Amino acid sequence: MTSSSGSKLIFPSQTKTDRVYTECHTSHNGVDYRGTRSTTLNGLSCQKWTEQTPHQHTVTPDSYANHGIGDHNYCRNPDDKPAPWCYTTDPNTEWEFCDVTMSMQTSCTNGTEGLKVKPGTVYTRWGRTSCPGSAELVYHGFTGGGFYTEEGNGYNYLCLPQVPIYDEPVPGVQGARSYLYSTEYQTSEGPFSSLVDHDMPCAVCLVRGRFNTITYPADSNCPQSEWTREYFGFLMSMRSLTSTTEWQNTDYICVDRDPEALPGTSANTNGDLVYYVAAKCLGGGGIHCGPYIDDEILSCAVCTL
Repeated sequence: MTSSSGSKLIFPSQTKTDRVYTECHTSHNGVDYRGTRSTTLNGLSCQKWTEQTPHQHTVTPDSYANHGIGDHNYCRNPDDKPAPWCYTTDPNTEWEFCDVTMSMQTSCTNGTEGLKVKPGTVYTRWGRTSCPGSAELVYHGFTGGGFYTEEGNGYNYLCLPQVPIYDEPVPGVQGARSYLYSTEYQTSEGPFSSLVDHDMPCAVCLVRGRFNTITYPADSNCPQSEWTREYFGFLMSMRSLTSTTEWQNTDYICVDRDPEALPGTSANTNGDLVYYVAAKCLGGGGIHCGPYIDDEILSCAVCTL
């Protein structure tokens, strides 16, 4: 069998069998492979799935959602070929199979120590109901938190499932409680202005073969080239106030640059709220003016390694 370039394709079953890998898959043809191998059997480097050079193609994260492809160049098998493969960076070779062990296993272990390989890293994609192509959807729901003027409660935003399961429900209104409310976009201007007062969705995503996640503030790219950007957007939290009104503190979250809203939630109910985040640069100390622009909303990126 040959690739589109006419070069001979070497299947993984034809390679040496004495290699030991810490990555593997459990399917017969590697459709569930989520490792980080990025070279072919002939030693060619893989082209990123999100790039169209040197080879134009239609196997993109949008067209193959939840198949493990994304803004990276790791070997994958999104279209059910005999083995994981990739487009190459060689202009003369469009694609080739990858050097990935083809032994079908009931579970993936480290061949030298017999230890279970960790399944990956998990992050929340705020503002969306789906995951990027590089990740698998664990669940999606809506964002919630404490009422914006109430003291107490939790400080962080939660991604709540669409349907809760109650363990020991108690009927009626009881005593002291910490209450959750849906989270509204408070974005009357700027890139999210069309979503003002709508409730924010969320998705919890799993990336296999990677074990670290960071939210990188004030930049829409990852801090170093070895990190993979899962998504980017704008940094958001509860607003700042200088008055005596007590508003909740919250954590900072990265809301996707192409956000969605939950249908039928345009009412201004003012439960939990989320605003853009901007830097206050001060002369003589604090955040430096120059690199940072006073009152300019900050971007962000969620990255995995």
